[in-house]
Amino acid sequence: MLERIRGELRGVGEQSAAVVVGPIDYEVLVPAGDAARLRLAVGEQVEFLLLHYLESQANGAVFRPRLVGFSSEA
Repeated sequence: MLERIRGELRGVGEQSAAVVVGPIDYEVLVPAGDAARLRLAVGEQVEFLLLHYLESQANGAVFRPRLVGFSSEA
């Protein structure tokens, strides 16, 4: 299970942040309230606590992994 991610914040969208860890880019869904604050940190090192789940499409035959990042346990 994935617990946390640390890396360079490459960009921030409406609902997600792009985090680069070594040669891998991750899309991390973030709470809307954190997006504005995160836009000021683009290019810096960030750390998120993660919730990792599989999202089902249609009848459950296809699953897409999702990462949701939080800046604190609260």
